[in-house]
Amino acid sequence: MNTSAPRLAWCGLILTAAASSAAAFVVTPTNDAFDLAAALAPAPTGLASVTGQSVDFGGPVAAAQFGTFTDGQDLLGISSGIILSTGNANGLGFGATEQNTSFGRVASTDFTNFAAGTFTPGVSLNDAGRFTVTIDPGLESNFVNFRLGFGTNEVGAQGDYVGLFVNGAYRGFISGSSLDQHHPWGDIPSTAFGLNRVVFPNGLATALPSFLVSIEVPSPGTEFMIDFLIADSGDDTIDSALFLGELTGSVTPLGTVASAIPEPSTFAMLAGLAGLVVAAGRRTRRQV
Repeated sequence: MNTSAPRLAWCGLILTAAASSAAAFVVTPTNDAFDLAAALAPAPTGLASVTGQSVDFGGPVAAAQFGTFTDGQDLLGISSGIILSTGNANGLGFGATEQNTSFGRVASTDFTNFAAGTFTPGVSLNDAGRFTVTIDPGLESNFVNFRLGFGTNEVGAQGDYVGLFVNGAYRGFISGSSLDQHHPWGDIPSTAFGLNRVVFPNGLATALPSFLVSIEVPSPGTEFMIDFLIADSGDDTIDSALFLGELTGSVTPLGTVASAIPEPSTFAMLAGLAGLVVAAGRRTRRQV
């Protein structure tokens, strides 16, 4: 989404006040599903297996759109993992100047159908990418856990699209909101970060920009799939990316549980309760 608002540099960026950390962060572009899975779960404790199933861009392959990274602890709070971006994974503005890449690729019908109901109708999705991983949880784990960071160069009312699905069902509702730049934990950090927008745990800009996410295993002992989706929304220019890593299994959730979108009736009930509270407050004020 193009806007006229000024932009800083982008997410995943090296702290501009700490050049030594910037030099340590290493990105290796790859679209190989097996390599991405190996980097996502280098030591999958508590899981029987983690296998890269597929990478899909819904069109001509963008050679450097996804990648792996190492030495990210000081920057992201993720020691190593993967980058799923809508631009060039190794050139997203690592430094003081924002860099964006346009592949000019409209999301495929398969991509938009898969994501249907989880993005704003009528808004175009572009330069999209999808990574699918198959997980065998074994009999010991009821949850899978991984660290997640999200960053974007977008500034405006509409954020780029992020999707998290388990066996085809959306599970991208985290701490009461879908994950994007407008998540309640989203913030504009100090200029020392050299970032544009990033989601910080609990909205604390003093924290490292990643947090631990937990997903409930659909059926212990049975393989299941997780799909990670990302796309530019409303444009094919201003980029965003997911940073993922350190995937493991556990009996109980170790982080914030990712859930489905609440039913419309739930939103209606919450709105109704909010209305009752406002009305009660008005009556109280009139009685004073």
